[in-house]
Amino acid sequence: MMQNENTISSSGELESRPDDSPANGASVKWSLISLEGLTLIAIVSLILWSVYPLTEEWGMFSAFDAYGIRYFGTWITSFPARPLHPTGYYLQWLLGNGEVVGVAMATACLAVARYFVARWAVSPLCGGYSRWVISTIAGALPLWPGAWYGRFAAAQVTAVLFLAILGFAIRQLRSRSVFLAFSSAVTVCVLLCIYQALALVLIFLPIASFFWIPSNSLEKRSANFKLLHAQRIGLPIFAGFALYSAYVLIAYLLAGHLGSEGMALSLAPDLLSVQGITAAIEACLKTAWRYNIFTFPVLLLFAFLLFSGSILNHREIAPSLIALSITAVAIFLLPLSAVVFLGSKLNDIDRVLFPVSIGYLLVVLTLMSSLRSRRPADLDRFHASAVVSAIVIISSLFAVEAHRYKEIEQSVLRQALAVVELSNKHNVLIKDHTGFLGDVYTFLNPILEGAMQHSGENVSATICTPANVDRLHSVARRFPVPTTERCQDIGGPGGETLILSARLDKNGEIILVDK
Repeated sequence: MMQNENTISSSGELESRPDDSPANGASVKWSLISLEGLTLIAIVSLILWSVYPLTEEWGMFSAFDAYGIRYFGTWITSFPARPLHPTGYYLQWLLGNGEVVGVAMATACLAVARYFVARWAVSPLCGGYSRWVISTIAGALPLWPGAWYGRFAAAQVTAVLFLAILGFAIRQLRSRSVFLAFSSAVTVCVLLCIYQALALVLIFLPIASFFWIPSNSLEKRSANFKLLHAQRIGLPIFAGFALYSAYVLIAYLLAGHLGSEGMALSLAPDLLSVQGITAAIEACLKTAWRYNIFTFPVLLLFAFLLFSGSILNHREIAPSLIALSITAVAIFLLPLSAVVFLGSKLNDIDRVLFPVSIGYLLVVLTLMSSLRSRRPADLDRFHASAVVSAIVIISSLFAVEAHRYKEIEQSVLRQALAVVELSNKHNVLIKDHTGFLGDVYTFLNPILEGAMQHSGENVSATICTPANVDRLHSVARRFPVPTTERCQDIGGPGGETLILSARLDKNGEIILVDK
């Protein structure tokens, strides 16, 4: 009898998938190549259209302009627990040769890298349209706003590394491999040296591996066999954590502090109390599901569309309901993987939804693997195309929002530079009568100053809000973080200060005018 997709034989070897066999014909192969190409073109086009430096990217560009790769040494003195965190920013600076277009270029390159690394990673478990969907989820990271902001370059780099670790783990189902184990451990350590947001998701990889062996395999019935594979996958991952822990200890002894990670660790004892852990769980779930009430239903709908054929066509309804229920609970609890942030960062939807998006990919892959013994197992073109189309549409909505911020910052920066060049003054004060400027993605102080300095004007720039204007800073309010000062609270400007007023014209565009 023909096996569905990959199966694991009695010897533990992964066998071929029917969707990759010649029986499906060259037409399916070329159809998939075309669909995958169009998907990548759509994602990359949206990124190049919408992504722009909005926050700390400006300062990092100036730092690399001044020091080049030597800036990593300066960074480590302040953030010893994240020595490789600027890697994504360095990629932006390098690809753009110091120009801001590098932010969009690096974001696009990382999206393409996620797509192909995910494609490679899951190939032993799925192919065809299933692999196309998994790769698209990895490339677009749907419902994570941070995929469209250059400030999360470090997170985007660690997503690529996580997918590589996933690929190493899946291939260790075949047999023990020193090379795969070593590669996994080193990659985990490097990931943690860049950004630790995926730490808890990494820990769940060995647990997910219990479901990667199809249920029609004899070995699946053996608890010892499942534990053997979980151990084979888990040991290198925990070895990577051990390597990173050893590094952190050495860094602390040398530097005497751990930077922001040290402050986060000071909050960790709160999780040992019932009140503390309850507050953290509540913050994670609230941030992920309450700020955008459509996130959870959309993720659940995606999962149902992906596996409706396999679930609904099964002769027994009880296992199908159980599978759907477990999937719904797993997706709902995904925000708990963001508890590593601690403190006010748990209120940041851009941070919390990052491990959620990666965890969702793991949930989908795990469910796909657990249902491989059912018919029909592989996704057909219709269901896969529907899900990928929905992902691209949702991604375009995030791209539109990012593009709106891009237009605001580009317009304000261009006008400010033009006025400063004419006035020849080195201090700029913008009184914002719109209420929009000064939010996280609309020149949170002192970002405007950094943007103008990177653009060649050595000026001091500040944004304030008059007392009679409401601050429309919805992003900053979630943390909360302070934004603009009231203009009357700022000391009287000196004679060399250029004072501008930001107002809305009849088209709703922000314009800068003299006072």
